[in-house]
Amino acid sequence: MATQKEGPAAGKLIYSDRSPPLACVATAALKHLRLDRQPSSSVGRDQPPVIQVASGDELAGTDLVLRYLARLKQDDLFLYGKDALSSCQVDQWLAFAPALGAGPGLVAAAAQANEYLAARTFLVGHRLTLADIAVWGELAANQQWARLKAADMPHLQRWLAHVGAHPVLKATAEALGPKTKEQHMQAIADAGYGGGDTGTFLQLKNGVQGRVVTRFPPEPSGYLHIGHAKAALLNQFYARKYGGRLLIRFDDTNPSKEKDEYVENIMADIKTLGLKPDAPITYTSDYFPQMQDVTERLIKAGVLYADDTPQPEMAEQRSAPKVEDRISRCAGRTPEESLRIFGEMLRGTPEGQRNCLRFKLILEPDDAPLDEKNRGHMAMGNGALRDPVAFRCNAETHWRTGDKYKAYPTYDLACPFVDALEGVTHALRSSEYSDREPQFYWILKRLQRVWPDLPHVEIEDFSRLNLQNTVLSKRKLTELVDGGKVDGWGDPRMPTVQGLFRRGMQLQALSSFMESQGASKNTNLMEWGKLWAANKAIIDPRAPRHTRVMTGGPGVLPPVMLTVEDGPEKPEAATVPLHKKDPSIGNKTTIKLRRVLIDAVDAAEVAAAVADADAGTTAGADGKPKPLSEKKAAERRHVTLMDWGEWPAVLITAIEKDASGAVTGITAKQVPGWKANDTFLKLTWLADVEEARTALQVVRLGPLIKDAKAPKKVKSRPGAPVPAEPAPEAPVAEMFNPDSRIEYTAWGDANLKKLKRGAFLQLERDGYFTVDQAYDEAHPEQPIVLLDIPDGKDKRPVPSPGAQALLALAAAGVAPAAAAVPSSAASTPAGAATRVPPGASNGSDSSAAASNGASNDASADVKLSSGDVSAGTPASSSISPAAAAAAGPVSAEVRSGAVGTATGTSAGGVADDSGGASADAPAASADAAAPASDALEAPATPAAGGKTGESASGTGAPQTDGAAGKLGGSGGGANLSPAAAALASHQLAESLRGLDIMDSPEKKGPE
Repeated sequence: MATQKEGPAAGKLIYSDRSPPLACVATAALKHLRLDRQPSSSVGRDQPPVIQVASGDELAGTDLVLRYLARLKQDDLFLYGKDALSSCQVDQWLAFAPALGAGPGLVAAAAQANEYLAARTFLVGHRLTLADIAVWGELAANQQWARLKAADMPHLQRWLAHVGAHPVLKATAEALGPKTKEQHMQAIADAGYGGGDTGTFLQLKNGVQGRVVTRFPPEPSGYLHIGHAKAALLNQFYARKYGGRLLIRFDDTNPSKEKDEYVENIMADIKTLGLKPDAPITYTSDYFPQMQDVTERLIKAGVLYADDTPQPEMAEQRSAPKVEDRISRCAGRTPEESLRIFGEMLRGTPEGQRNCLRFKLILEPDDAPLDEKNRGHMAMGNGALRDPVAFRCNAETHWRTGDKYKAYPTYDLACPFVDALEGVTHALRSSEYSDREPQFYWILKRLQRVWPDLPHVEIEDFSRLNLQNTVLSKRKLTELVDGGKVDGWGDPRMPTVQGLFRRGMQLQALSSFMESQGASKNTNLMEWGKLWAANKAIIDPRAPRHTRVMTGGPGVLPPVMLTVEDGPEKPEAATVPLHKKDPSIGNKTTIKLRRVLIDAVDAAEVAAAVADADAGTTAGADGKPKPLSEKKAAERRHVTLMDWGEWPAVLITAIEKDASGAVTGITAKQVPGWKANDTFLKLTWLADVEEARTALQVVRLGPLIKDAKAPKKVKSRPGAPVPAEPAPEAPVAEMFNPDSRIEYTAWGDANLKKLKRGAFLQLERDGYFTVDQAYDEAHPEQPIVLLDIPDGKDKRPVPSPGAQALLALAAAGVAPAAAAVPSSAASTPAGAATRVPPGASNGSDSSAAASNGASNDASADVKLSSGDVSAGTPASSSISPAAAAAAGPVSAEVRSGAVGTATGTSAGGVADDSGGASADAPAASADAAAPASDALEAPATPAAGGKTGESASGTGAPQTDGAAGKLGGSGGGANLSPAAAALASHQLAESLRGLDIMDSPEKKGPE
C-alpha cells in the first residue's frame, strides 16, 4: 500500500476528551492535513472545539473549524461545494447540524432530516460535502440517537449507514466515537483496570489465553440469590474473556442442610442465568473416595490430627487471648492414633462421632503472609489459621449418597482439593473470604506434597454484593420462608434469582449490572434503583401498553363515570397499536362508548382544574393565588382521552358531586379540532361495558426488610483474639416489613386476557408490570394478577392540593359544615352539579406545562372538632381559593383528638388514633361513591390486611374490616374513617398514578 503524502499543518485542535469532534477529525483526514489533536479533561463536554493556527489566532466551534479546514487546501474534493449555491446549502446544514446533538430537540430535527433525505443520497448535490460530514459527526457521537428506533426514520438511517461506511469516517468513528456496552467492557478488561460505574476488571493473575478455567460452586442449601448470581456471571465472564472454560460443581459436603429441592431449583436458576458450563455439572460428593484417600495421607504426614474437644470449648480455645490457651490437648496425638480414630469416624462409631480432624497449621517462611511470618503454632492473628476443622462426622442421610458415608470433609479441605483436581486455574470468591486465602494456599500446598501433580489454583477476590433493605444470608432467608413471612423462595419480594425474575427482571439487565460492578474489591451498600433502571431500559421499548382503572384497595376510591354527551351510544371497536413507537409489537382493540370509567383521583384533578379555570386563578409555588391566562384557563377545561380517536380532546361541561363534595360524575363533549397538547390532563379510561374490561389484582411490592445495612468488616490483627460469638443482631422476623406487599383491585382492558404468565407490560400513566397469574378461561371469575416492576425511581408524586381536598372529603364521607373559604371565592352548593361553560379560546400550538402550580408534597389540612388542625404541608403548598370552593368545606368533625397528616405515613401505612402509623392499611370505603350501577362492580379481591365485604353504596367496591377499624357509614359527627387517613398518606399516590414514566398532569400531549 502506498504511503499517503503528508499535507500541510492545520493547527492544534483542542477539545474535551469526553466529546471528540468527529467531523473535524474526519475532515482533516480526508484532506490529508496534519492536525495536532489535543484532547483535554479540563475542557467541558459541552464546550466547542477550538483550533489554534500558526499565527496564534483561534477559531471556536465545529462549524468554523470545518470551514477553515475545507478552505485550507485546494483539492478536487469540493467539500464546501462546487459553486455559490451549493456552498450556501452547505452553510445551511452546518447551522442545522447542532440540532442533532443530544437534547429534547433531537427527534424533531431528525424527523426533518429524514423527510429531506427521502429521495436523496447526499445532503447537498451528488457527492460528499461538509454538510454530510457535520451531520454525520453529530449523530455518530450522539448516544441518544443510538437508542432511537431505526424503523422510525428509514431515510436518515439509510443515509447514515451509507455515509458512515466511508473508510475515513468509519475509522474515525471506531477510534473516537462512543463505544457500545460490550466494546466498553472489553476495553476495560483489555486495559486491566476500570473505574466509575464500570467496575474494575483486573487481569487474572497468571491468566493465559485459552487456558483459564473458572468454576461456580453453589451449595445446595437454599435457592440462588442475587449474590450468587454475581459470582456465577463473573465466573462466566472471565472464562469467556480468556477463551477458557467454565465449570459448575455442587459443593454438597453438609447433609444437614442439603435437599433434592435445592439442587433441582439451582439447576433451574443456572438455566435462567444463561450459564453454559463447558463440561458436565459435577458434585463434590463425586470425589468423596479421593478425599478419604488424601486425608489419610495428610494424617500420616502429620498435617492432620484427631480432636475430641467439644465444639463450644474448641471455639473458646481458638479465641483465647494467650497463645498457649489456644492449643488443643489433642494436638500432640500421633499420626497412628489419629489414623485409627479417623477409621472410627468413617464407620460412625460413638468414638468417631466424638472426634473431628483438624489441621495442625504451622506456617513456614515460604507460605506465610507478611503479617504472620515467624509465628508459631496457633500464634496467628488471623483466626482462620488457628487449626481449622478438615473432617467431621454427620449421621444424617446425604441427599445423593444416602447413608454410605458417616463422615464428610469440610469446605476448607474440599474446596482447594477438588478445585485443583478438576483443573480450575482461578477461583473467584467474594472479599468476605479474604481472611481465608492464606488458609486456602497453605492447605493446597500440603495437598500437593501428598498428592503428586496437583496443580496450583489462584484466588481472585471481588466485593460482596450488599443491597439496601436486603439480607442475603441463607439462614435468614430460610427463616423468612419457614416462618411464613413470604410465599416460598420464589416470592417476588425475595432477592433470589427466582424471585427477581418472577418480578420481571431481565437477564440482560442483570448481566450488565453485574459486569458493571466488575471484580472491584471495594465493599459498599448499593441501591436497587440502578439495577431496576437498567431493567426498565430493556423492557420499555418492548412493553405493550395497556389501560387500567382502579376500583379498590388502600387509599383507592371507586371509579367515577365520565359521560361524553356526543360519544357513541353503542360500543365501537377501534384498533390501536400496543406500542406507539414500535408498531411491530402488534395492535389492541379499544372499545369506545359515551359512558366511560376514570380513576377517582383523575376526577378530583379535573374538578380542581375546572374550579381554577372558573376563578381565573391557581395556587402559585408560594401558595398565593396567581392569575391564569385565557389560554391556560381554557386548557383547564379540556382533557385528553387517550386512544379516543383522531380528536381525543373533550370539553368538561358539568361536574356532579354528592353531599360531601366528592365528585360522583363528569359530563363532557367532544371538541373536533382541539389539539391534545392544549389540554390540562391526559386520562386513561375504560368503556362502561363488560366486553371492554377484565378483573385485575394489582400488587405493589416494597422492600422485604425494613432496614438492613451491610455488616462492618472487622479485619484480624496480629495477636487479636477471635470473637467466640458473632455480635448480636435483630431477629429477621423483627426486620420484616409487613407492608412489603399491598394488593389493589382494578379493571383492565380486555386485551390483557391474551397475555401469558411472565409477560411484561406497561399500564399507561402507572408503571411497568409482569403477569403473575394469567387469565384462565376455565375460571373467568379469577382476576389477572399483575406484579409491579420497579423502574429505579423512588419518587411518586401525590395529587394536587385541590384534588387531595376532594379525595379527603370523599374518603371521610361526612356532611359539609361551614367552609373556611376566602370571601373572594365563589362557593358551590354541596351536592349541586357545577355547570362549566365552554372555554372561549380555541387554543394554540403551544404546549406549555399544565400545572396548578402546587407542590407535589401538598396536602389539605383537616379541621378537628377540638379546634386543632392536623399537620399538613407548609403554606407554600396551600390550595387555591377556587379549588377550595370546588372542594366545599375542607373540614370534618372527628370525635378523636388527632388525625394523621396528609402525606406523612409510609407506604401502606394508615394513621392511627395517636397520629402515628399503623402497619395494616385497609381498603377504601365506598361511602361517597357514584350512583349505583352494575358497571361499577369491582372485582372482589381482598386488600392486604382485610377481608372483602359488601359495599354499602351498591357499587360493588370492596369494603374492608381492617386492623384500624371497620369502614363504612357516613354522616355528620362520624369518625374519620381509616380510608380517609390512608388517602391522606403517601399511599394515595402510590396506588394511583403520577410516576415519571407515565403521563402525569404536568406532562401533556399525545404519547
